[in-house]
Amino acid sequence: MKRRNFVQNTAVSVLGYNVLHTFLDPGDLFRKSNGRVWFDQLCKATKTTYRSNRSQISDELYQSIKSVNAAFARQGYTYSKSGYHFYNQPEGYCFYALEFHHPESGVTDLLIPVLHELPNGTWRHFTTINGFQLEALVHSATRLNCPEPLQQVLLPGYVQGGSKTPYVLHSKLAEIDIVTHLNKDYGAKTHVNVSIARRSVFNDTFISMHCLTCSLPLA
Repeated sequence: MKRRNFVQNTAVSVLGYNVLHTFLDPGDLFRKSNGRVWFDQLCKATKTTYRSNRSQISDELYQSIKSVNAAFARQGYTYSKSGYHFYNQPEGYCFYALEFHHPESGVTDLLIPVLHELPNGTWRHFTTINGFQLEALVHSATRLNCPEPLQQVLLPGYVQGGSKTPYVLHSKLAEIDIVTHLNKDYGAKTHVNVSIARRSVFNDTFISMHCLTCSLPLA
């Protein structure tokens, strides 16, 4: 069991999650994950434009995606065949899914790199959505009541100089503050606050269902 927990903790360290934790048994993180379901739900809710394969995207974007994939491959992530999803046209944003597989522990996870098209036609990777953030975005999309398009409220937008805090995603119209706390009593609890023009339009704290899927027994 100690060996098992050590391997799982090693895998979590590789993933590099931005979470706040107290005393949590690693096994609490390894339950059935809904990452791919949430990915599809987010794309549907925000009405992204889907491109299924390499032949449907530009060479400039493809080269940038190759560079991003190579960087994440060193941490064990590979392309999940999710296709490529575009939004906020004509500004040009694209995201897709990468999957992580840690063979010894049986851990899998999902990350979403987001790229932005620059004025010269090249693309730059500027942020990555992790599993807890993905869950929070879907949680917000199904409950948020505002007239603005969800695509402009919930999907990341490029900010010159980057975000000042790792817990905040900036969209075209909003700031999305997402913090997950890990605790031995309730597992993972996520707080999300969506603000438009410094006014909160959605604020909620919920027990997170996200975890790192483990295909092997925990004991």
